[in-house]
Amino acid sequence: MELGSGLGRKIRLLLEAARGAGGLERVILFDVNERSIEEARARLLADYPGLELGGIVGDFASGDLDLLGRSKGRLAVLFAGTIGNLHPSEVPVFLRGLHRCLAPGDAFLVGLDLVKDEGRLHAAYNDAAGVTADFNRNILRVVNQRLEGDFDPAAFEHVAFYDRERAWIEMRLRARRRLEVRIRRAGLRLRYEAGDEIRTEISCKYTRASFDALLPGTGFRSEEWYTDGDRLFALALLRPSPRQDSRLPLPGRPREADPPPARQAKGSRRLRKSNLRKSVSRVNRVRTPCCFSRAARCASGTRLPRTGKPLVTSR
Repeated sequence: MELGSGLGRKIRLLLEAARGAGGLERVILFDVNERSIEEARARLLADYPGLELGGIVGDFASGDLDLLGRSKGRLAVLFAGTIGNLHPSEVPVFLRGLHRCLAPGDAFLVGLDLVKDEGRLHAAYNDAAGVTADFNRNILRVVNQRLEGDFDPAAFEHVAFYDRERAWIEMRLRARRRLEVRIRRAGLRLRYEAGDEIRTEISCKYTRASFDALLPGTGFRSEEWYTDGDRLFALALLRPSPRQDSRLPLPGRPREADPPPARQAKGSRRLRKSNLRKSVSRVNRVRTPCCFSRAARCASGTRLPRTGKPLVTSR
C-alpha cells in the first residue's frame, strides 16, 4: 500500500525488486487526487501485466486511513520524506491510525529527510531557478481555480528558512504590497498589508532519535534504519508492536491550540494567521492536489473535507 502515491513513479522501485524476489500479490495506491491514481494505474498495468492493482482516493493525514480496512500480509510505504510535512504532533495520530490497518508481521516503510547542513537546505528551498518559489505560489493558483479566488501570485514573495529549534524548513508567502482578495466560494474577503505573510508549508527534518521519540503509544516499534552514504535521507522500517491493542478505536484528529508561534523571517513585518486555510473547510468536498492539502494542514490544522472513495480493482 503506497500512501501519497502520486503518479506511481516511486512504487516502481519496489515492483522491480519484487519482480525478482516474488511474493508480491497486490498493490494499493492511496492518494488525494483521483486523476493521479487513474493515470498511475493505467501506466503500471501496462508495464506489469497480471498485477492486481487497486486505488483509493483519500487523505491519509485527515482520518481517511480507515478506508484501507484491515488485513494481513501488508507493507505500507510512504516515500520521499512526505511525513515531514506533518506537524510533529500529528505524526503519532497518523501512526495510530495506520496501525489499525496492519496486523502482526506487517510493516511500514517510511522515508525521512534528515537534519543536514543549513546551507544545503537553504540552497534547496531557495533555488536560483525559482522552482520551489513557483511551487510555493501554486497554492494561490489552486485557490483561484477551485474556490474562485482572485489572488495575484506575482504579488507575493517566496520566503523559506530553516528553524533550527524546531528542525524544520518553513515556507511562507509575503505580500509585496497592500492587497484585498476575495474567495467567492468561501465567502471570504481578505486584506493583506505589505510584509504580511502566509505560512504555506513546513518540512520537518529528523534524526533517528527524534523520529523514534514519536513512536511510543503508536503501536509501532523501529526495526531497521537505512540511510544513503552521505546520511542525507533515511528509510525507517517499523513493525506493529504485539503489545499494542489494535482494537482501540481509530483516534480522531486531536484538538490543538494554534500552531507553535513561527519565528519571524528576517525583515518581515508580521505573520498573520491566514483565513486562506479556513476557506478550504467551508467548501463541501473540494478536491485539492497534494501540495495544497499538505500546506493547508500545516498552516492551521484545519481538517480538509473527506473525499475518500475506492476505485475499482483491476488486473
